[in-house]
Amino acid sequence: MRVYTIQTASVVRQLQNQHIVYSRYHKALAQQRHWEMFKRSYQYIYDSYARQKHYTFGYDQGLFWAYDQFEFFAKGDYRLQAAKRSSNYLLTIDLPDDLGLAFNSTAWNISVGGRNLLESNEDKPVGYDWALMFAPDAVPVMAADFRQHNPDNALDSDEQIVGATREVVFPYIQADWIQEAKHFRGKANRIN
Repeated sequence: MRVYTIQTASVVRQLQNQHIVYSRYHKALAQQRHWEMFKRSYQYIYDSYARQKHYTFGYDQGLFWAYDQFEFFAKGDYRLQAAKRSSNYLLTIDLPDDLGLAFNSTAWNISVGGRNLLESNEDKPVGYDWALMFAPDAVPVMAADFRQHNPDNALDSDEQIVGATREVVFPYIQADWIQEAKHFRGKANRIN
């Protein structure tokens, strides 16, 4: 599957020298401000990856994050992803299908917000329906639930309501998977 990810210049340099780079992002997560707010959602993704891909993480090993659609980057939204004003690369990668775990991007953002994916499940414990984010029919199921609770927006398409963009996680990058490495500089940090 073709994916697009933003990586630092140091990752690109490592790929040129080592030809394979494992993510260390997981170790850095706990050092981020407001980590406790997001810990459950991120841990859910890591646990899901380990379970679905039968993968055992090293003590400091993490996941790379990517998008399955270039449109997210083509509109310039990728520049908001830069945590600081630094030199980064937009990598176009042909990732082996069996290595990537894909999930609906909107569903992921809902989970990060500490909510269930379906309004019908708002009275259930948080995380009750998070497995839906990995389902092939996540978009129509979430759209149908939204329409049920918001009938004024019933005419919008499933993709307009939920969005079809998927995020993809994987534990390492091999140099021979990279189809293009485009240099860019992110905008100043907007998160304080």
